[in-house]
Amino acid sequence: MDNISLEEEEYIIASDNASLAREFFPKSGTLMLTNVRILFLSRSKWGPPISVSIDLDKIDLIDHKHWLRHSFHIHAEDNKYRFFGKGGHRIYERLLLRRKALSIGNIQGEENIQAFREIIYIQGDIQVFVTGQLTAHAQIFFTSKKLRVDAYYSFLKRYPPFECTLEEVSSFSYNLLKKSLDIQTYEQTISIMGDLIPKLYLLLIAQKEGGVSQTWNAKGITFNRGILFIKGIASLSHKHFLFCPTGSVDSFAGAQEVHIPIKDVHRIDLRGWPERNITLSYGDQTFSFSTPNIKRDFRSLAFNIVQF
Repeated sequence: MDNISLEEEEYIIASDNASLAREFFPKSGTLMLTNVRILFLSRSKWGPPISVSIDLDKIDLIDHKHWLRHSFHIHAEDNKYRFFGKGGHRIYERLLLRRKALSIGNIQGEENIQAFREIIYIQGDIQVFVTGQLTAHAQIFFTSKKLRVDAYYSFLKRYPPFECTLEEVSSFSYNLLKKSLDIQTYEQTISIMGDLIPKLYLLLIAQKEGGVSQTWNAKGITFNRGILFIKGIASLSHKHFLFCPTGSVDSFAGAQEVHIPIKDVHRIDLRGWPERNITLSYGDQTFSFSTPNIKRDFRSLAFNIVQF
């Protein structure tokens, strides 16, 4: 996504992992839906990346073949594209909202267009604890308005969806070893686990603190603590620099989250040789982090901290 340049007043509504069908081999990558177009950027260790941009206003047909699960076609002018994968299907469902909203005579048009424009921060597959250590597969959606876990099944029993607004979340706690998250509202509780959980956890904290920086949202980063190098993700809220470990094995080494109050940071710089690291200092403590693109990320972080 670093190679995608958004136009003025363009914003990303949803992004997910998907594949683009090609003549010989499919290309896996990131499929993004903005308020004006669909973007696809492949990721591959071999060959140059492939990018596709489709203006929403130029789409003639969106076609879903039911016999090809999680697959859909887009016809735009003289071009045809086929995307597939669970992530691609979730983007397809958002496109359906737009089509319904713009259809003539649709009395729910305004409601559908508002749903289409609702920004999705996280969407994907998780596991829900149903009893003890028994889990069931489900899908989660965290948007600018609400958190929702779709209905799920376990031993032929259907469990109802879990849905709440951010204001209704009374507490939440993260378990690094299980990579699980307990979310409690005033009326219900849910326990979930999966690879998306660390990102969801940081995003919940950031949204509770007034929002998250778009350039520092679940960025892959390494926390250098003495001789330990702890891999994780970092986000910047309006109040804190947040770091969360993502490797369950790191819990045995005593890896913990890091919450650095932005207002108390008195120094941010690059240190170390030959490998440069981003260091944040507040009080009598100094924290050191490394990223794949250290200079760019340092400039971005310093700029955001000054802005906040």
